[in-house]
Parts: sequence; structure tokens; C-alpha cells
Amino acid sequence: AKPLVLVETVSLFFQHLTALRELNMSGIHIQSTTIHSFSICLGKSMCPLKVLTLSRCNLTSCSVIKLVSMDVCKRLRQLDLSYNSINDEAVPSFIAFLLQTQSLTTFNTDGNLFSN
Repeated sequence: AKPLVLVETVSLFFQHLTALRELNMSGIHIQSTTIHSFSICLGKSMCPLKVLTLSRCNLTSCSVIKLVSMDVCKRLRQLDLSYNSINDEAVPSFIAFLLQTQSLTTFNTDGNLFSN
């Protein structure tokens, strides 16, 4: 599917999930372009998403930098990005994200490629 068609299709899907509070996509390989489209779709939806789990999704720093800059993430209580391929490049975006969100209680980045 072309990215625009994917965004439109997923947007329609999320419009019907008005009670969705938790989304666990752990273990699903997600490409950088897909995570951006997914973020746009969630941003357009009216679902009150509070928990987003993207553990072991092979996400890169580039992917999560786009993700955490989206308004939908600022409403989350829990964001799990553990065991992906995220490195130090994402740290400045994580800091900005953490400073902008008020509702986040859990932010998991265990098992990534950060330097010590």
C-alpha cells in the first residue's frame, strides 16, 4: 500500500476506536515511514490513548524522534520503547518530550543502544 492510502485506511480504523486507551504493538517490525503515518493517524483520532507499547519493534532513533514530537504522545501516561535500535541521537528529543508532557508516569527505554 502507498503511504497516503495507508494513512487514510488506518485513520478510518482509529476513528471507530473512540474508547481505545491502550495499544500494544510489541514485536511488530515497524518501518520509519510507517511509524510516522501511524503517529499522524493517532493524532487525527479521538481515541483517548494513554498507554502505547512499542517494545521490540525494531524502531530507530529517527522513528522515535518523529513519534515523540507528535502531540498524541504528549497525552500518554505510559510509553514503552524498550528493546529497539534507538541510540544517543534520540536523547535530545526525549529530553524535550519529557519536558513538554505532564501526564507521563512511565517511559521505558531499556535494552536500546545508548552509550554509557
